[in-house]
Amino acid sequence: MTGLGVHKTLILLASAANESSSFWLQYFPKEFHMRLSFGGRRPRLAAVLLSVGVVGATASAVPLVAPQAATKVPFTLSLSQSTVAVAPGTTATLTLTAVRSRGFTSPIYLGSRSVPRGVRVSTASNPLTRTTTTVKITVDASVAPKTLFATLTGSSKGKTATRTIKIVVSNGDPVGPTVPSTTATTTPTAVTLPPLPPATSIPATLATSTTVPTLNDYTLTAEPAAVALPAFGTATATIKITRTGTFNDILDFAVDGLPANVTPSFSAATPTSPSVTLTLNSNGAPAGVSELTVRARARTAKLTLTVVGGSALSANPTAATVALGASSNVSMRWGRTLPTGSNVSWTAVNLPAGVTATFVPNNTTSVESIMTLSASATAVVGLANITVTSTSGALTDSLSVPVTVGSTPPPTGTGTVSPSAAAVNPNASTTVLFTPAGINVNQPLVLSQTGLPANVSISATVSGTGLNLTLQTTPSTVLGTYTITFTATQGTVVSSAALTLNVIAVGATTTTTTTTPSVAAGFTLTPLPASLTVARGGSGNVGITPVFTGAIAPVTFGVTGAPAGVGISLTPNPSAGSAAMTLSVPAATAAGAYTLVVTGTIAGRGSVSLNIALTVS
Repeated sequence: MTGLGVHKTLILLASAANESSSFWLQYFPKEFHMRLSFGGRRPRLAAVLLSVGVVGATASAVPLVAPQAATKVPFTLSLSQSTVAVAPGTTATLTLTAVRSRGFTSPIYLGSRSVPRGVRVSTASNPLTRTTTTVKITVDASVAPKTLFATLTGSSKGKTATRTIKIVVSNGDPVGPTVPSTTATTTPTAVTLPPLPPATSIPATLATSTTVPTLNDYTLTAEPAAVALPAFGTATATIKITRTGTFNDILDFAVDGLPANVTPSFSAATPTSPSVTLTLNSNGAPAGVSELTVRARARTAKLTLTVVGGSALSANPTAATVALGASSNVSMRWGRTLPTGSNVSWTAVNLPAGVTATFVPNNTTSVESIMTLSASATAVVGLANITVTSTSGALTDSLSVPVTVGSTPPPTGTGTVSPSAAAVNPNASTTVLFTPAGINVNQPLVLSQTGLPANVSISATVSGTGLNLTLQTTPSTVLGTYTITFTATQGTVVSSAALTLNVIAVGATTTTTTTTPSVAAGFTLTPLPASLTVARGGSGNVGITPVFTGAIAPVTFGVTGAPAGVGISLTPNPSAGSAAMTLSVPAATAAGAYTLVVTGTIAGRGSVSLNIALTVS
């Protein structure tokens, strides 16, 4: 081996069989190759001394590494061109083909990574459900002529395939070779060299680069990570999109693991959306806990869903009393989501003799109706459990409502409101307890009020011997002090009480009268998370969970301290379990830090509260 400048002696040891064997020796960086062959019978241990020299380089042993077994991916990606020339400020189009194997038919979610700055890669179809789609490579006018590389990815069922595109940015120059050429080396004529394996061909721009490019990628996060959903109701969660690099694709979302009778929907997304809102609607889902997977292409986020069981039908009040020769009302509601335009019919059976039931409206599209129970002067006195049924097409639900037919009306008295004065911001709510005297709130009654300011609404729920009255303001509610008189009427009995309501600006303070519960509240409130950041024009969610140290009872929630214009809803409310608080922040809301005060009240046991830090960005 004369004529070589530098020499090194290598010793190869190999266990030999009876048949001839061949060995490869690769020498870098001058790419010297030699095949060593042994034939005939040999001893078990063969020793070969080889003097290798390469002009201008120092020889070194290169370990021979067995190739790693390829991961079995049921599809591959191919491009119509692996190298494409694009002039600055123009777009080139390629064809991407998915080659599926073993009967694989699932959608393939496409993405890109290692995309250089100033270059955008987009696909016409995503996910890819057919065989081919087009890929557009767009280069900004500011990109100087150079050779760049980008990687296309395809992901499905936990498997990923990739394909690298060489992008030659030029002003009309010919496209160079995919692999940079290397300097030829002198090879002895006595040895036949095989071609260099493709795995050793590394583009010079990649081999010498010391800067790791920013990946154009994204991650998904569910906030909050757990939500409660009524069996007949809705719940929402925010899916946060954290983008890196220049990733600006519009993502399509889906959710896996939903329980029966729960349907999802996502708010519209844009190329720069920081988040989307997932709304879950339950139409009779079974009670239980499910682990949901929200996905957009190959990225996912986990969400724990707790379905709170309950009947599709509800009655307010839950039991009724009707005097002889009189009537009383019960408000019925069907919680199912019905097909558009479907009529609902209402019926009542098992009525005591002399008592009739009528429903208004009936046989309409409304899922709410007022049931009026009328007792004749000779009706049978006593307790009866009547059955109210709602029907729409093949859907039907029934509820048992206790009805007491009596001959003596309860006494008349004066009620109380606790606290007697309350403060509330615009677009917020506050709750007070109205206890009417001489009236059984678990029996049908009529609630009315006077002095209620404009743009304030009232909702009532039964709590022990009283009514929890939640007053909800709007952004248009005028600041000021108002006296509201609540009146409960049951037959010939009338009971009233007054409340002083102060509508104050956000950040303002006022003195309110509170009552100290006679016994310990016996519960605390736990938020998840304890702080929340919501972008203007977006929404956020916080889970509120009562932790009981005493007897479990329904907790009525209220929230103050929100900035003007922010909408707040709590579902369910009241609740003996977790409630989901949803905040909707208008785009015009002033950015800044705010403190939300969440108050939970159990009638007869008092109230507890917690603070949640809200940042509007």
